[in-house]
Amino acid sequence: MGTDYSEIKAILSKDSVLKEAAAFGDGIRLLNQDPFECLISFIISQNNRIPMIQKVIGNISARWGEKAGENYFFPSLDSLKTSNCESLMECKTGFRHKYITDCLEKLSKGEISLETVKNMDTARAKEELMKIKGVGTKVANCVLLFSFGRREVFPTDVWIKRVMEYFYFDGKETPIKDIHALAAHKWGKYAGFAQQYLFYYARTLHINAGNSKRKRK
Repeated sequence: MGTDYSEIKAILSKDSVLKEAAAFGDGIRLLNQDPFECLISFIISQNNRIPMIQKVIGNISARWGEKAGENYFFPSLDSLKTSNCESLMECKTGFRHKYITDCLEKLSKGEISLETVKNMDTARAKEELMKIKGVGTKVANCVLLFSFGRREVFPTDVWIKRVMEYFYFDGKETPIKDIHALAAHKWGKYAGFAQQYLFYYARTLHINAGNSKRKRK
């Protein structure tokens, strides 16, 4: 609540693309989510559609979470670690059940501590999260952005890759490391905010490198 988004948008709007994207996505806010919930949720999100992600999280919450009115809280580590591959599969996790199981095992055994991750620098924190099976650069960056307040990271999925190529690389296929380098150079500590505006802008207007409902300026 204490974040001054008007100041952030003013800084990002020095870039003509971000100026339009920020205006288009006015009202967007970054989450400050519980790290454990965020981590499991983004593991579930891999190669998955939003309605199915919501369904799986709902199934897991209903099975292991505490009831809250007509809904359920997301379960704690202590509660969810009582699950097994079969019960996770019943929640429609698909192939992701093995990643969730590995995550729960590493956290339960103390091989990875989210509290310790919180106190690491961003590069080291990313490496630590990526020790979990199924957690790659994109998922690690999402967890850092949405639950550890690392606003400088720039999660890059297919939509962000396309919109960055479209607006900043002349529509050419571009390695993600080059996209990250440009984001760090252009937006620095506000790169995560830029990512959210660009993501919403690209998804809503179906902007990509090869086909767009809008003309490039």
